[in-house]
Amino acid sequence: MLNQAYSITKFSENISEINTIKALKTLIQENSCLDLSVFLEANYPISLCWDAKLDAFIGSQSFTVFPKIVINGELYESACRHDFKLPGNGFAGLEGAFLKTLREAIGTVQRVWD
Repeated sequence: MLNQAYSITKFSENISEINTIKALKTLIQENSCLDLSVFLEANYPISLCWDAKLDAFIGSQSFTVFPKIVINGELYESACRHDFKLPGNGFAGLEGAFLKTLREAIGTVQRVWD
């Protein structure tokens, strides 16, 4: 259980050790003072095809990742937006690419002042 001493620095450290979305969900769900929402935005229409035989995405699309984190009731948002580009190695690379981009974005979060 987290306490009032839990900080964005500690959360960033914990995120750096996480390698799966399941582990990230566990971290968030087990701590009542912690919440995370990740907004994904695309500027262009999405037109992708997944080739099952090659396990590759055909087409290209990137999403802007914009996390919002609440720790002990305080809101933190990314100071800038980070692009998550779909990996060329199909579904196998999605989790790692998403978590890498999310870690980068969380590294830039700042407290939102009232």
